[in-house]
Amino acid sequence: MRRCQVSFRSSDARLLLGLGPLRVAAQHACIALLILSCHKAAAQTWHSMLVSWGQGASATLPAPPGNSLEHIAFCYEHGYQGQELDLLLSADNVPVLSHPVSEYDVTALTFDQLQQISLGTWNGQPVRIPSLESALVALGTNGPFLADMRIPSAQAWTVSNAVQQAHFDENYLGVTAYDIASAQVWKTTFPKAKIFLKAYVYPEGFPRSLVDAVSDAGLDGVMLEEPDGEP
Repeated sequence: MRRCQVSFRSSDARLLLGLGPLRVAAQHACIALLILSCHKAAAQTWHSMLVSWGQGASATLPAPPGNSLEHIAFCYEHGYQGQELDLLLSADNVPVLSHPVSEYDVTALTFDQLQQISLGTWNGQPVRIPSLESALVALGTNGPFLADMRIPSAQAWTVSNAVQQAHFDENYLGVTAYDIASAQVWKTTFPKAKIFLKAYVYPEGFPRSLVDAVSDAGLDGVMLEEPDGEP
């Protein structure tokens, strides 16, 4: 099990977040998400909610492979209010839902080549790697989408194009980036979205200086989680 911590400055109501995969009722693999916002419109979209974990929506129930259109539908059918999904960029600049895997390099294959890969089966049918655009159409306005952004910020235009082509409401978009400079690029690209810095739990306690740096950079919060293998 992973656990999460929440840390924010009480003087800055924009600074939001506590996030990490949890087990709920021994059935669901999810993310506990807490958002505090001084903006009324944003508060109506982002609030305390149950958000599915992109790599697997259930700890015990049969479920489709993660990061797939089937997974998106399954999560909403089982009561999730939002979804966290992983993003990578194909060799021909198509954003796709995928976590890095050991079997092949997603970024070295074209989108057509990726379509030849089966992630598994669901209801007797093979499950394929979807494009971000098709995933955004499937997500619609059912709830917020939190993108674990593994696409370099220099290629932010590819994600922006997918969002525009899918006519996806930017207010429902969140991005977790791995450094402040990249996060600022995503904030510029999607000014209405919630942009978070992703960091791991610190053994000596969470440094207040990082919270201040995130706030000073104009970001919306910090995502904290323990590395794999931690108790």
